[in-house]
Amino acid sequence: LQKQKLQKSEARYQALEETAADQIYTLDDDGRIMSINRYAVNLFSMALPLKSETVAVPQDFIGRTLYDVFASKSAAFHMEWLQDVKKTSRVRSKRHQVTIGDQEFWFSTAIVGIKDEHSQDYSFEIISRNITGRKAVEDRLINMEKLASIGTLAAGVAHEINNPIAVILGFTEHLLEKTEDLPEVH
Repeated sequence: LQKQKLQKSEARYQALEETAADQIYTLDDDGRIMSINRYAVNLFSMALPLKSETVAVPQDFIGRTLYDVFASKSAAFHMEWLQDVKKTSRVRSKRHQVTIGDQEFWFSTAIVGIKDEHSQDYSFEIISRNITGRKAVEDRLINMEKLASIGTLAAGVAHEINNPIAVILGFTEHLLEKTEDLPEVH
């Protein structure tokens, strides 16, 4: 009965992992992929030289390192992050840029250390959400806010310049009226 419950629980977990719209994969201490869900396979397959008719499957990634999937700078960033999680034994979440193949992405990622029976981290569960579209929208909003601020600043500067100019124009018109009879001064 206990074994059946465990099998059902494991099946539920695998179904959840496979249907998630996030990249979920497990790495060993050396950054080698131990398990990977379908969503991550689809995204990471941009980094593999596959034949056009071939569809990537999880087994294509098992045993590969982060350096096989990400650009070297992105892979090095992840490896440093794994070591930080291992050293502090804390869950770490970040928003970061990643290069896969020749494409740039923004991910929101959490890394959790999985401990063995001696309470030592022996692998890492990584859950990443592709937030590239959301990041682009945020960047556009920030630029719009900057432009609105510049517009407000320009309006304020124009107002500050117009006040003295209005006074000068008023006095100039007054002087012109007073000197109509004196063409040399006018």
